[in-house]
Amino acid sequence: MVRMLREDGSTPTPGSGPHLVRFYETDDALAHIIADFVSDGLAAREAVLVIATAAHRAQVKALLDQRDAAIDEALIAGRLLLLDADETLARFMDGSSPSWERFYATVNGILDAATGGAPGVTVRAYGEMVDVLWRAGHAEAALQVEEMWNAVQRDRAFTLLCAYVVDSFQRDAAGLRRVSELHTHAHTHGDGGSASARAILADARRNHRLQQVTAAIAAAVTRDEVLETVVDKLARTLGASSVGLFLVGEDRKHVLLARQVGYTDDGARALARTPLDGARALPVTDSIRRGEPVWIDDQAALLARYPHLASVVSPDRRYRIACMPLVAHGQTIGGLGLTFDDAPPMDLDERAFLQLVARYSALALERVRLQDEERTSRERAELLYGLARAVIAARTVEEVFDAALDAITLALRTPRGEILTYGHDPVMHFRAWRGLSEGYRAAVDGHSPWSRETRDAEPIVVTDVAADPAMARFQALFRDEQIGALAFIPLCAGTTLLGKFMLYYGAPRELRPAELDLARAIADHVAAALSRFAAVAELEETVRFNEVFTGVLGHDLRNPLGAIVTAAQLAMVKNPSEKLNKPLSRILTSSARMSRMIDQLLDFTHVRLGGGVPLHCQHLDLVPIVRHVVDELDDAHPEWTLSLDVGGDTTGAWDGDRLAQLFSNLVANALQHGEVAGGVRVRLDGSRPDHLRAEIENAGAIAPELLPVLFEPLAGGAIAQGRRPRPRPRALHLARDRAGPRRDDRRGVRRRVTDDLRDRAAAGSLSSRVAVGDEIEERVAVADLARVPPRRVDLGVGPA
Repeated sequence: MVRMLREDGSTPTPGSGPHLVRFYETDDALAHIIADFVSDGLAAREAVLVIATAAHRAQVKALLDQRDAAIDEALIAGRLLLLDADETLARFMDGSSPSWERFYATVNGILDAATGGAPGVTVRAYGEMVDVLWRAGHAEAALQVEEMWNAVQRDRAFTLLCAYVVDSFQRDAAGLRRVSELHTHAHTHGDGGSASARAILADARRNHRLQQVTAAIAAAVTRDEVLETVVDKLARTLGASSVGLFLVGEDRKHVLLARQVGYTDDGARALARTPLDGARALPVTDSIRRGEPVWIDDQAALLARYPHLASVVSPDRRYRIACMPLVAHGQTIGGLGLTFDDAPPMDLDERAFLQLVARYSALALERVRLQDEERTSRERAELLYGLARAVIAARTVEEVFDAALDAITLALRTPRGEILTYGHDPVMHFRAWRGLSEGYRAAVDGHSPWSRETRDAEPIVVTDVAADPAMARFQALFRDEQIGALAFIPLCAGTTLLGKFMLYYGAPRELRPAELDLARAIADHVAAALSRFAAVAELEETVRFNEVFTGVLGHDLRNPLGAIVTAAQLAMVKNPSEKLNKPLSRILTSSARMSRMIDQLLDFTHVRLGGGVPLHCQHLDLVPIVRHVVDELDDAHPEWTLSLDVGGDTTGAWDGDRLAQLFSNLVANALQHGEVAGGVRVRLDGSRPDHLRAEIENAGAIAPELLPVLFEPLAGGAIAQGRRPRPRPRALHLARDRAGPRRDDRRGVRRRVTDDLRDRAAAGSLSSRVAVGDEIEERVAVADLARVPPRRVDLGVGPA
């Protein structure tokens, strides 16, 4: 078919107004068709336009005069225009083809004349020009004129009637079909016409209806639009008195009435949720369950198959029922039930047509389902991601509860929810809630469908609280709170029950499996956070207990130490011999140092419990402190040779006890991990005014792979066995950063740190107290080493 183009290059599309075609056998039949069309228009006070041959105009006028249709008054008033078909054709034909521009100008001018230029005047027009062209052998030109009529109807609304003689299509079924497809309605006149013509017209009508349905389905985007198309538009297109769309529920045991037209309110409520395998079956449920259509021709056949429907069958109605399963990708997803009042019996072609409509409807519904599923999955992922971020960032468990309630009430579309958890007693208590009254919370606090010992608890959904016997004692409470359905979602860490989510709805409601999966995912986030906060709290309590234990131990060590000191003092008094004085003096001096160490241990415990370490800085000479340490270790290791070299000014503002602890650690390391033959040499170099350098040398070497962990706590045993110690967190190890085992190429780094420490000390930045953790090392070192740089150890120095 040749399609005409507008001036802008666009193709004319089917008109929005009725475009009727009648196929007639005789001129007399055509005259009656036109006369009826004109009479109806004049009776409705419409403007009527007739474009026909002279012979047909005369026949129509005679019929109208016989009917006393006041034809002359209508002609005088301008409400009826009678034009000649051949003359009108001549105004826009260009040879054997119509000109679009001339047709458009001619027809619009005629329509303006029919309305008299008045807005809002309804027009109906009969055009015989296409029949004239077809009978003259210009079929393509006739089809082009039909398309042009459709194009004009797109611009202005009017009713158009065309007519063709049936004999033109006796051997041209394709032409008859093409003509029918360009019209909104196609009919033969009365019972006349050949059987083939009637069959072709019926086929064309089905094709036209199918085009209308498929076009509407293709244009539908959202779920609501698809449901409206499948039900409402389908009912109008097929002329059905009622249409019901039923979808299989997620449990595959019920069908849900998704949309209907033509049902009573009571009927819609009764069919809202119907079991598939119920004893009181319905035509549509049988169709869904069996996966095949159900055709019922009359009420007698309906009652014969479904006698339990006698109470709802209207005896004064005559209707036929068609129920088709909706199948997508091999799975039945629902059913379509249609009722046709006073309809003729459905032949095989009509049944095949309805099944084709059902197939298109099923594909549209499946397309929307997949779109909804994809959108839901995306929204679920975004929601869970947001919840995970909130849970990770939460500083308190209450912040987790707030984020979780926001997420679950949004995801499951309810404004009401709550979280209850177990405390020290075996009862769940409220921790957070949304939209619940204080009276309700007080009444249900402690209630749980599971015991605390329950393992692998599963969600419990009460779809209708009024119908559940287990909820009987709460009915009054539910009525006051306007609760129609609820759900229990367990909070589980592994198999251990920690608490529950509660969700509430104002009316009976089922939760789909996807909704339950989402609720459980949110509950898992909350349970994991609860476990994390509980573990942190337990760890903090354990650490605090250990610190208190350390403090108690240090405090209790004072008593045996006091006994040692007292014994040594008595021994010196009772036996003041030169031989015993030296070892007894050493005992008293070491005991004094041990007492100070206990004080430091208590200080450290005080730091860990939230206080700080007191520093006692005073102007001191470092030499006596170091010499005492060297002499003490020399007595303990007589096989070793220990020496102390001193140069320059060795005085500074330091805490002597801290420095004694530092040098005792360093020299003891050198003894433990060095070679006896090489001895240990301690050098104090105070030649520079800004800092003092201390070096401890021994013979031997440390494996390079052990250098990074050499000063980790308790690493000595591992190193002695040739194993790499596992790194541990830093704490108060005064020798680690200030006397670490470094090679000469690291001196630049040490010197920079040393200078920084010296500048800070000179600027008066020392504090009498310091904080915990790494700051202990940094600040204590500053106080102790105001003039002491980080030590260089050329050979091995082991850990304490």
